[in-house]
Amino acid sequence: MGIIAGFKNITKSYHINEIRIPVLENVNFQLDSEDMIAFVGPSGSGKTTILNLLGCLDTPDDGEIILDKIDIYGLSKNRLAEIRNEKLGFIFQSFNLIPVLTAYENVEFPLLLENISDKQTRKDMVMEILDKVGIKELAGRLPSHMSGGQQQRVAIARALVKKPVLVLADEPTANLDSKSAGETLDLMRKMNEDLKTSFVFSTHDSKIMNFAKRLITLQDGSIVKDERK
Repeated sequence: MGIIAGFKNITKSYHINEIRIPVLENVNFQLDSEDMIAFVGPSGSGKTTILNLLGCLDTPDDGEIILDKIDIYGLSKNRLAEIRNEKLGFIFQSFNLIPVLTAYENVEFPLLLENISDKQTRKDMVMEILDKVGIKELAGRLPSHMSGGQQQRVAIARALVKKPVLVLADEPTANLDSKSAGETLDLMRKMNEDLKTSFVFSTHDSKIMNFAKRLITLQDGSIVKDERK
């Protein structure tokens, strides 16, 4: 196992008119490969901001962010987009599936964005991951004809199809019933073990807190506890 991501002295704030609102203050942590970290804490503690920074969706005011041996601080928006597409997968609480596309087409979409032109290559990659998440038989179904749990499996397949080094999951169980939430977490653990994919969660859900291998607690933009189970 190696280190695939890390923050060093990260500071982030937002401005409303001339008022500075600090969100993260001097945050430091390292993420090991094959890890499963849950960032927890009250609303406004900085959980989602950390995911946005790790996901190359936002930039810090100061500090160093390393992602798969690349220092991403100060990179252009285009280069950040390239890194995001190459190395990261995303899972959202609202699934964010494209409603007019089938499960197959939703999972194939990131491969089209990556300009993987060979149709058979894309098909093999899509069907392999749909099989791994247990919904191969739903490949031709639209999201509106699937349960919440099935839609989240499609979202997980879409996040994993490019074999990213890191998957970022923002409240992935928030819109699921308890049974579907448990199945979703079991699936992500299996993907972590089988594919050696690292996961980072932002959550209020006690089920994810119990499920994660490591808990990092935030309060007022700072890490107050970092515990490995």
